[in-house]
Amino acid sequence: MLLLGFTLAAVPAWAQATGPLVSPQPPVQPYATPVLGVQPSVQAPGPGVAPPVPPPPSQSHLPAPSQVAGLTAATPFELHPSLTFSEEYSDNFLISSTNKVDNFRSIISPGLLVGINGPKTRGTLSTSLGVAQDSSVGGFSFFPTLSAAVKHAFDPRLSLSLADTFTRSDEPALANQFGLQQQRQAFTSNTLSLSADWLLDLLTTQGYYQLSTFSSSTNTVSQILGADAGIPLGPLMAAKAGYEFFHSSISGASSNDSTGHLIWASVARQIGPLRSVGVSTSYSFQSLDSTSIWNVSLFNAYELPGRLSLSGSLGYSVLSSDSGGNFSAISSNTSASYRLARAVISVALLRDFNQTFLQGQNFGVVLTRSYTGSFAYALTPFIDTTLRASYSENEFTGVGNSQSSPDTKTFSAQASLAWRLQRWLTMGLDYTYTRYNSVATVGGAAIENRVALRLTASF
Repeated sequence: MLLLGFTLAAVPAWAQATGPLVSPQPPVQPYATPVLGVQPSVQAPGPGVAPPVPPPPSQSHLPAPSQVAGLTAATPFELHPSLTFSEEYSDNFLISSTNKVDNFRSIISPGLLVGINGPKTRGTLSTSLGVAQDSSVGGFSFFPTLSAAVKHAFDPRLSLSLADTFTRSDEPALANQFGLQQQRQAFTSNTLSLSADWLLDLLTTQGYYQLSTFSSSTNTVSQILGADAGIPLGPLMAAKAGYEFFHSSISGASSNDSTGHLIWASVARQIGPLRSVGVSTSYSFQSLDSTSIWNVSLFNAYELPGRLSLSGSLGYSVLSSDSGGNFSAISSNTSASYRLARAVISVALLRDFNQTFLQGQNFGVVLTRSYTGSFAYALTPFIDTTLRASYSENEFTGVGNSQSSPDTKTFSAQASLAWRLQRWLTMGLDYTYTRYNSVATVGGAAIENRVALRLTASF
């Protein structure tokens, strides 16, 4: 298988709304596993869980907290080459409910991890140049990936962050994490983010820009320009407000341009040293089908250091448009992680309207319900295992490119083992079961069983 905010002291971290709505934080793994063909350093057994960050307001695209770090060496630059070979078998390679096709995919992926450890600039850049050969179709496919995250602090009050993720693949799960894509087709996507954080006396300010491109049967280009500011309201409270302007251009099977605006505000209060609560509201409007989305939510963040991390919101969203009428839904963006000795249990829930054309392939505006869970256990200091499961439902609202699209349901379960054979050599074994279902599926649901074995040499 081919794997693919700088916190300012004047406003408490619990009061800052950060991170994209549709991307809950992944579960913390007991040991590092290969990413983009690169094997990170093995962690100590039984790590703690990440501190909670309150969910951002609905429909906003605030940058994730800037926690960029270099690697461990003291040199300004570190270079760590790697080479990954994987063999993968699928019993339904084309993801069809009828006429299933078996396939063996062989992949060789040279990779490179670069660490930047300057006094004011820190970050990492990793890349993998995957070349795949499939037994069912023959020929070769090129699947490169790149991930970069760099932060430069001009002084304690001003910092600039850059992040970029480039992916070329034909895996449906990499095209859309909520199961909207249910066919195997090659695509290319790239997301570039720039953000600046500036502390002005007690006022924290942030400006950001995001450029997202997706190319497949249709091409989608979206740009988001935003700014926000926060100020403390006494020793235990803080308020934030922000604005976003976005533009998306869609070409291919359907062609549409859309321009939109978003305004949001939140107030948070700290309840003791381990918990914070607050309320947020947002309103967005886009020219495509004259669509508006309003939301109000209560949010909560709680931390039991080294044991429990909980971040969640519960609210109400209303969508209205000229084409799809009115929709309303209970919204939530909740994630929790709990540590038990060498095990980490993580769960996440997302339920809200999803403007898909702003961060990837265009499926219009959909109501997404997603549930994920994982159980990671460190058998030894050299072997870790993980069980994962996810279920997503997508209900199309008739806004954008979704008038003729069917509702979809996707269930996936995976069991993984990573074994550090040598300091420089790691073996991984994965089994994945996926069930794709939509109201337009002919012949029933499409089910795929997949087994993958990989070896990674990193230096």
